[in-house]
Amino acid sequence: MEVLVFQVGIFLAIIVLGAFGKKIRNGALIFFSVFTVVMVFTSGLMILQFLTIFLAYLVTDGLYSKKEENINDVYIPQKNNDKESKGCLRAFFWILLIFFIWFLYKIFSR
Repeated sequence: MEVLVFQVGIFLAIIVLGAFGKKIRNGALIFFSVFTVVMVFTSGLMILQFLTIFLAYLVTDGLYSKKEENINDVYIPQKNNDKESKGCLRAFFWILLIFFIWFLYKIFSR
């Protein structure tokens, strides 16, 4: 059960990071791929995790194509809220880091 919860967490993390742009999403894909190679030692779990990463990529790629089409149709004025958007992104990364530290603690405390 914990394996499936972890896969859902990876999937949701990639989806949420995809909302910040393709570069951040691609960074998350690389991070989770390297994490999989380094930390997963059984072939079945590795295949499951790579499948999860690939499906998250397909979902976010589909969202981007629809999002770009809608952006071209509608004019949205841009605000200069760089500090606010960076603060949200920074908070998300802290939450993600805390989640992974907690997860690693749970794994290695057994």
